[in-house]
Amino acid sequence: MSIIQVRTLREFLESDQVIDCDCSNYWVCSHTGPLKLEMAVQRLGWEFDFYAGRELLARVVYCSVCGKRAPTFRLG
Repeated sequence: MSIIQVRTLREFLESDQVIDCDCSNYWVCSHTGPLKLEMAVQRLGWEFDFYAGRELLARVVYCSVCGKRAPTFRLG
């Protein structure tokens, strides 16, 4: 049995797998929450490869509480 790795934003949406974001401003903010995949798709496109483009994604994602960019990503 082979395991199919979910890579693109489209595949994440279709599989219901979640990308969680932990705020990088951990001395001040401890906010964590799921990446809004629909918003990421609007900015980066359906075929954006999460693994190949994590650094780019981190530059455009920001904390909805404190505004700090570059979260730590976790797969949920």
